[in-house]
Amino acid sequence: MSEVREASTGMLDAIDTIQRDRSRQAAAGEFGFNEVTFSYSNHISIFLKATFHVKAGSVAALLGPNGGGKSTTLRMLAGLLEPDEGICLRPSNVPIIGFSGSDADDLTPYLRCSEIIDLTISLSKANTTQENILNLLCLNERANKRVRKLSSGERKRLSLFRAFAMGADGILLDEPFSHLDESYRKAVVEAVEKMKSKVTIIFATHNVGLINRCADVAFNVGNDKIKDGEGKIKEARLPLDLLEGDQSKGRCSNG
Repeated sequence: MSEVREASTGMLDAIDTIQRDRSRQAAAGEFGFNEVTFSYSNHISIFLKATFHVKAGSVAALLGPNGGGKSTTLRMLAGLLEPDEGICLRPSNVPIIGFSGSDADDLTPYLRCSEIIDLTISLSKANTTQENILNLLCLNERANKRVRKLSSGERKRLSLFRAFAMGADGILLDEPFSHLDESYRKAVVEAVEKMKSKVTIIFATHNVGLINRCADVAFNVGNDKIKDGEGKIKEARLPLDLLEGDQSKGRCSNG
């Protein structure tokens, strides 16, 4: 049990190691949609004139049913998808992690674990070493493994580290709790809380406990109760009632 606690603490320390070497001002820029309309090539309409805004330096949560458009929203905010109509507001150089909440497919599968860490250290200009980060993330024995050979949990830890380390203007997290045990989930929550007001963070989740603890604002995305004329994105009132989320994902520990 102590080894698990040390591992999750190490993940938080790895993020801190990168962050404390970077001078930070208030988060630059906001995120959002201005009357965005978007459909995939199969003509399935996702958004119709959707509008929402996330202020710089705030933490925003996206909730809603599977397939409702949460991951699509994050991809569009990152510049990986462009709207058919309307405007996506976003700063540049925003990292994305864990699309679909299962495979952390932001990581290049043929790169080695050590190569991703080296690249992250280089781009963030942090005063640390590959060996130190591998140790903190408990990935020492995986240094020469290619990403596609890592377990789901190992990929997720690596992806989260890279996103938090590189997020100068904003961090977009898709199901940040997926494939993580409770101790690592706690480390994610602590990382979000420590970076509040320093950087804009937007995460998609079914976890109501995470939303109530960390989010400054929340948005329902693709909820059946939202009329088409409202664009499928609508602000939710916080704190959320537990019945509004998927409790099967577990609650966020307050410990």
